[in-house]
Amino acid sequence: MAIVTETHFKSKHTDSAVSVDGYTLFRRDRVKRRGGGVAIYVKSELRPTVWTYWRDDRFIELLWIVIGSNIIGALYHPPKPIYQTEALLNYVELSLEELCRDHPAATVILCGDFNQLSDETVCERTGLISLVQQPTRGEHISMSHHQSTMSSEF
Repeated sequence: MAIVTETHFKSKHTDSAVSVDGYTLFRRDRVKRRGGGVAIYVKSELRPTVWTYWRDDRFIELLWIVIGSNIIGALYHPPKPIYQTEALLNYVELSLEELCRDHPAATVILCGDFNQLSDETVCERTGLISLVQQPTRGEHISMSHHQSTMSSEF
């Protein structure tokens, strides 16, 4: 599996142009702005499916994939979002609640580029646990500034 943030994919970029043989591509392109977007490539033999929150907000760059009893999320929180950070935190929290109702025995992993979003805040709001404990880029810990991975079993 590969999780890509800041894909810069737009509707003009066909799936076939960015596909990888043997992998199923899931993508959530940024709406009406340059840059951004997330994508998840999963080995096709794992038979992944996309899961969509019933209150889906296309301006939030969050994509959930179900692979067996695992749920993988890809999140991009840009340095200059067009939404309030509190709205993103509410969205993540509520989508996780719904996911866990739909898949009560799932292991949830949330990855991505959180930029200035505090990993402590995300963990407090969601019950997820930070797996990254050392800098991944310069002096920055993944959780608070760059790529993030969190996991929880519900």
